[in-house]
Amino acid sequence: MTADTIACPYCNSLLPRPQTSGPRLTCPRCGESFPYSGGEAAPADASPAIPVQAQPKGRANRRLAFAVLGGMGLMALLSLTYALATVEWRRRNDPKELPSAPVETRPVPPADWAALAYLPPDCNLVLGLNVAGAQRTVAGQAFLAKPQLGNTGVSLDVVERAIGLKRDELDHVVFAFRLDDWRMVLVARTRRPYDKDAVRKALNCNRHTEAAGRTLYHFTLERLKAPAVLWSPDDQTLVVGLLPKDVAAIPNAPTAGSQLPSPLRELLRQETAAADVFWTAGHVNKLDGAQALLEKLLGEDAGAAAAAIRTFVVHVSLDGELRLGGAALCLDDDGAAALRKALAKLKANEGAYLKLLGPGSGGEKVAKALADSFEIKGEGTRVTLRAVADEAVVKQALAD
Repeated sequence: MTADTIACPYCNSLLPRPQTSGPRLTCPRCGESFPYSGGEAAPADASPAIPVQAQPKGRANRRLAFAVLGGMGLMALLSLTYALATVEWRRRNDPKELPSAPVETRPVPPADWAALAYLPPDCNLVLGLNVAGAQRTVAGQAFLAKPQLGNTGVSLDVVERAIGLKRDELDHVVFAFRLDDWRMVLVARTRRPYDKDAVRKALNCNRHTEAAGRTLYHFTLERLKAPAVLWSPDDQTLVVGLLPKDVAAIPNAPTAGSQLPSPLRELLRQETAAADVFWTAGHVNKLDGAQALLEKLLGEDAGAAAAAIRTFVVHVSLDGELRLGGAALCLDDDGAAALRKALAKLKANEGAYLKLLGPGSGGEKVAKALADSFEIKGEGTRVTLRAVADEAVVKQALAD
């Protein structure tokens, strides 16, 4: 645009600048009229310029800083308000840390216990303790707290000291014996991986040797004052043996239950259940130590009955009520008859139940309930027994 022309404020067409001022000019292109006063044309809706007063530079910088800080403070306040208002919702949506998987995710019948895979091939007496299962009930916890489990002379405190682990870490424990010379192996299965170095330190292992391709750590059993060896086949199983050759005899690739004699394994599967907290099972081809054990359970005058037993299982469950069960396979029909006679005599002897249950407050009430409910059945060479103490009796015994 030159000094001789003027631009239409509506269509920007150039018009010749008039020589004189007039009230309005009309654009020949768009036909719109606009005022003209002789100077530069201005749009109809133009606003007059507002003079800006100059301010000292320092004051302007401070105002800018205050504005920035004020904005930051406002955003912080809004963020805090949002955080407080949504804390519960955010906690519900936090990513959860995955817990370590326990060894047993569900109750498992004794015949399928993982510890049975690590027994020497010549064992013929087994005791099992379901630690995790017992801890699920008040009665089971009281059972584990007893100075001895039944009349076995074994307590969970002894087990803890023998393996360097606490009961809360254990899933189940198995004692395996060879009755001919009372050789023993203890196998413990933990609920989740354990610290092998910590266990060896707790047991004061002083040296290690190699046997059958496995590392055995040597220590002294505190209660027996006897030497023992520790083997850790995996991070959830540990084996303690009195003799290195007992541990070395365990197969390198064991299968659950494969080391038990076939009749014993089958009877254990038939008789026991996942709810059982304690059980003992045996299979004998020659009596020796087995006869003494069976006579202790049946009574000293039950020699004939004890001699007739070849395979047996006795088990206890504590799921509210206390259930005692058992089964035996005898040498012949006469042996089964002798066993039923011995058990009938045992039925009326409450003191025998106290021997089985072991000492403890309230044991008399439980023993009487077991005697009153004792049931014996026989079929051929097989003899079974059942007895129950109901939940009310068990609770009263625990309260005494």
